[in-house]
Amino acid sequence: MNKKPKQYSIIKKLMQSNNMDNVRDLSLESGVPQKTVYRYMNGYSKNLKAETKDKIASALGVESDEIFGSDENSGSDKTSDPSLKAYRKMKQAIVKYKYDLDDDYKNKLIAELLDKD
Repeated sequence: MNKKPKQYSIIKKLMQSNNMDNVRDLSLESGVPQKTVYRYMNGYSKNLKAETKDKIASALGVESDEIFGSDENSGSDKTSDPSLKAYRKMKQAIVKYKYDLDDDYKNKLIAELLDKD
């Protein structure tokens, strides 16, 4: 039995908010082959190329890291600044849970984060 990716629920919510009823609609909008989207969404394929992630995110009207997160294994984050690490962790949590937050609260948090960037 294949396990659906952790991004499944985020993608499904975004599809609904963009009036996409199924994988075919997302495929047509993103330009990603339907088979690729289907296999990923149903857990048959574990990894997507960065370009594919970007296309899917763009079709859903968000940034790729809002769905898939940032690549934590890239080695690019070599800072030891605890406040920066805490900021990044908080930002990731907001991205992860932003669909469950009240709009006013979400907008306040995002505004505060943008002031940090």
